[in-house]
Amino acid sequence: MWRRTRHPVLAIALAFLIGCSDDNDDPAPGETVTMRLSFAGLEDVGPDFVYENWLIVGGAPVSAGRFSVSAAGTPSATTFEIDQDDADRATAYVLTIEPAVGDDPAPSDVHLLGGDLNTVGAARLTVDHAAALGTDFASAGGSYILETPTSAAADDYFRGVWFLDPAAGPGPSLDLPPLPAGWVYEGWSVVDGVPYSTGKFVSAAGDDSDFGGDSAGPMPSPPFPGQDFVSGTGSMDRTKSVASAATAASTRKAA
Repeated sequence: MWRRTRHPVLAIALAFLIGCSDDNDDPAPGETVTMRLSFAGLEDVGPDFVYENWLIVGGAPVSAGRFSVSAAGTPSATTFEIDQDDADRATAYVLTIEPAVGDDPAPSDVHLLGGDLNTVGAARLTVDHAAALGTDFASAGGSYILETPTSAAADDYFRGVWFLDPAAGPGPSLDLPPLPAGWVYEGWSVVDGVPYSTGKFVSAAGDDSDFGGDSAGPMPSPPFPGQDFVSGTGSMDRTKSVASAATAASTRKAA
């Protein structure tokens, strides 16, 4: 019997502004202008990755500097000197996540924010811009259940979390927009303040990256995102479960 249908949380909270300024109305060749960034909600991406600014100039990306964000949310830089000609011809801005070393000179697939520059060189950046994720997740929603389909026991339902709808056959319980290249969804359960990954997935109507999980029981797992914590984890009855967008290259593990 499937038990305990609940509703997950899916949210992105980012605010980001960009602006370019220069007091010289007639700059000499090779002169630069200052690009200023103002944001809230960006996270520390760890020592192996950095954020990179890109200006779209003549339809092609031009790097406009890199920065990191500390665990406290403090950026390593908020101003960048960029070529005056690039600033004058830029039509849009894109923020990506890049490897810290050994990076390809072209932008990665992990586009996080984008915005069109106005006539004074400013832009409001959002995740739903066509050059970023292309959605603000406003229509996303769904539910999850507490159950342990990989366990033969009848009384351990509180040790499993699955994003499925028993009444649909079972069927998928999440209504999520498709993600662009470089991004996947990842399920999380937070138990007594401790996060546990339930696996990564591209579609809510198929298996996730680790099927029933390392701590699943001997029975087959259903073909939907989720995880059984038959061993090694406390009760999921106190859980808050979340479906989040994650980079395909991220290596975060369950706590």
